[in-house]
Amino acid sequence: MKKQVFVLAILLFSHLCLVAQSLIRDDNSLKEDSIISDYLRKAGNQSVIYSGKMASSILLNRAIPYLKPRSEEKNATDPSYFIKGEKTSYTTGQLFFDDIVYPDITMRLDLMNNELVVLAPDKTGMIVLDPLRLKYADLFGYRLFFLIPDRSNKLPTEGYYMQFYGGKYSLYKRYTYPSFVASIQNVKQTITYYIYVDGKFHKINNKGSLLKVLKTNKEELEQFIKDNKLNFSKDKDESFALVVQYYEKLNEE
Repeated sequence: MKKQVFVLAILLFSHLCLVAQSLIRDDNSLKEDSIISDYLRKAGNQSVIYSGKMASSILLNRAIPYLKPRSEEKNATDPSYFIKGEKTSYTTGQLFFDDIVYPDITMRLDLMNNELVVLAPDKTGMIVLDPLRLKYADLFGYRLFFLIPDRSNKLPTEGYYMQFYGGKYSLYKRYTYPSFVASIQNVKQTITYYIYVDGKFHKINNKGSLLKVLKTNKEELEQFIKDNKLNFSKDKDESFALVVQYYEKLNEE
């Protein structure tokens, strides 16, 4: 009799354990569903943007260069400026993703890993956008495009390019860094400029290379540069843009 009672007690205890485990799983499942529901509620009709891969916590703690406001960039004294002040690397801008325009998206561009990252609705996670689903993104006065080389466009490599002038002859630039930055004091930054003419991206470094691509109206452009005291060494963005804008005006049909 005692043996039967003991067996029944064990069976009852096992059953209670199974019930408890089931309740815990159900509770965890409900909590998980609640978290997901809350996340999607905060994302609202923008939830498609926040469905990409998450940036790792290791990445968040590394010295990563991010795109910053151009007005601040002009006053920077060294390339490590892009690494310092990580909090200022976020901005709110417009995103054209999956053929839908999303305004007021908080995002930043990781220049080292060549990734456009959006801040999750809960403000704690970062999602890397799929560049192949992105038409463009507007941030810090630039329009970002993810461009892919082909046989005709002469683009050297795929990645995010910043369009800083969007006329008939568009101007772009791209920042590149080594794959790992051990020290912000020794960071090496490369900025490459391009002008898009006749379906091709032409690399430009200075006034001479720009005028070579434009080919015509050289005398008028030289005089324009002189009259406006353009300094290509100090501010390539503005100098390139003003010259190209004037060139377009000279060749209006």
